[in-house]
Amino acid sequence: MVGGVLSCLGLVLSTFANSILYLYFSLGVLTGLSYAMVFAPSVAMLGRYFDKRRALVNGIALSGSGATFALAPVCQLLEQTYGWRGALLLLGGVTLNLCVSGALLRPIVLAADVVSRDPSPRTPIEPESISHLTHRKHFDVTLLKKRRFLLFASADLLSSFSYLIPYVHVVPCARYRGIDETKAPFLLSVAGITEVLARVFSGWFSDLKIISKLHVYMMFIALNALACFLFPLATSYPALLAYSVAMGTCTGGFRALIMPLVADTVGVVRMPNAFGLTLVCEGVGILLGPPVAGIKLSFILF
Repeated sequence: MVGGVLSCLGLVLSTFANSILYLYFSLGVLTGLSYAMVFAPSVAMLGRYFDKRRALVNGIALSGSGATFALAPVCQLLEQTYGWRGALLLLGGVTLNLCVSGALLRPIVLAADVVSRDPSPRTPIEPESISHLTHRKHFDVTLLKKRRFLLFASADLLSSFSYLIPYVHVVPCARYRGIDETKAPFLLSVAGITEVLARVFSGWFSDLKIISKLHVYMMFIALNALACFLFPLATSYPALLAYSVAMGTCTGGFRALIMPLVADTVGVVRMPNAFGLTLVCEGVGILLGPPVAGIKLSFILF
């Protein structure tokens, strides 16, 4: 709920910007921090609420983040109608609804939490006592010694490095290849809608346990890499649309499984801390990926 207030505040303050440095703080630092405060706890709590259908639930929950790319034409329309300041003001009002979403979430204590604190079986666990327990808030440094978790976090960092590169550069690339200005933004919409569907499908399919979640995760990453290798061949608008579909499918497919895989790796009790560390790795990759790609592209073109 605090994140919802701060996100609204960051967007509203951005309407008063008169320099790029001001936007670095208001839109970058303040709004970015608020989104982190919203995203990490909500996903971690969902991981504790559900067990058998954890991947499907996570895919449904994360489908909203994929839908944001589908709103690119809406944001463009708001900017054309009200200007960028008015568009940010309206978006600030929309993000204030995060407070309502946060009010619907309730922390729960699982039986595994009690066992992890006192593994002795001498005292039976009463449901009434579980519901009134409180968590100790601490940073679990032992996760840094867990090799399997470190390997997964490293893999997630590398996959996140390339996650936003297509979303950032596909529209400018389409314009560079002669695609009409009004058609190019719809590539993001197609990718966003496809990513929404892929996240739900990936979660549902993984919960069937036909193959392991890790293998599904690796399959989508491999297909995403293949799509990127074939991207230079997409010189026409239909080909770029096909690439957008492939990109949305693959990225949505593997990103829906990150939280369930973290829970499977470290257990549901340690999952909130582990998921937070995983998001740090993701943040580093997402931060560095698009600028590095842009620098490399500038050397190629100029």
